[in-house]
Amino acid sequence: MYNSNMELNSELKHRIDTAFFEIISCDPLQRRDLQKMWRVARSKWNDLDQELINCRRQNRCTPRYREIETDIIERVDTIEKYLTFALLTR
Repeated sequence: MYNSNMELNSELKHRIDTAFFEIISCDPLQRRDLQKMWRVARSKWNDLDQELINCRRQNRCTPRYREIETDIIERVDTIEKYLTFALLTR
């Protein structure tokens, strides 16, 4: 069951990494705020990666993993929306 979550974990990682490269191409004022948001999302991804170890040990997806995963998805969605606005204001 946790294999599908590992795939999603790599998808989230890709979205976070892609956002980083989009952020560094933004205007410096926009970049500062977006970088703060990105750092929190990246930190949460590190937490998710650590929780994946518990999922593997228990051979199932833990409630904590799902909680962190949901939080990251919301954060990355928000970052991507802000990046869209930042690109429109160029």
